[in-house]
Amino acid sequence: FYFINLIVYKYLYRFSYKIICTSYDMKIKLIDLLGKKIENKVNVINNFVDNEENIKKIRLITKTKNKKRLILTAIGRLHFQKGFDRLIKHFINFKYHDTLLLIIGEGKEKENLLKLIKQNKVKNIKILKAKKNILFWLFESDYFVLSSRWEGMPNVVIEALDCGTKIIDFSNLKQMNELYSKLDTSSYIKSSFDNKLDENILIKKNRHQHKSLLPHYFKIDQNIKKLEMLIND
Repeated sequence: FYFINLIVYKYLYRFSYKIICTSYDMKIKLIDLLGKKIENKVNVINNFVDNEENIKKIRLITKTKNKKRLILTAIGRLHFQKGFDRLIKHFINFKYHDTLLLIIGEGKEKENLLKLIKQNKVKNIKILKAKKNILFWLFESDYFVLSSRWEGMPNVVIEALDCGTKIIDFSNLKQMNELYSKLDTSSYIKSSFDNKLDENILIKKNRHQHKSLLPHYFKIDQNIKKLEMLIND
């Protein structure tokens, strides 16, 4: 399938007027893959969000019942790509106290992940079905956890920051540095699966004093202007 996709991409992109990538790292990889001929066609417009009104509504109805434990949330398809197996093993190995890890999603790896949790008798990791209102769960979380083996620019990370939820990043994805370069360093923690997180620096979020951590660079109005300029070029 990889070679078939590559042939299709090369054929289709020859006729493209403009190509949009969601990160500079993706742009570089695409040019390396398809050749210098497409370089002038490739533009970077980051993923962006427009959640302000929805977050205001969530803030009014939110009722946090879990006041003691720190809530860490990971969201995505239960697939090898997302690295939830590595995340679960990390929590098993380092035995975090007063911390609840929620993994929200559906996929073919679900039974394997549940088996891993059950075999190790872990009680502070829960796998929940996919949710319609992801913003609510992001808002209720103290941290969003990124564990992917590979990824584009994850939109859920941008949504988490817009909900005022800080990021714990185990992924080591190069393109995430583009996002972090625009953030306050207090908004994210870069870690690895081989090292335990310092629980002394993990703090609960004050949901009643919500403030978006997302720079204006990733808001809808800023990026609509970029799209309009691209179309009118």
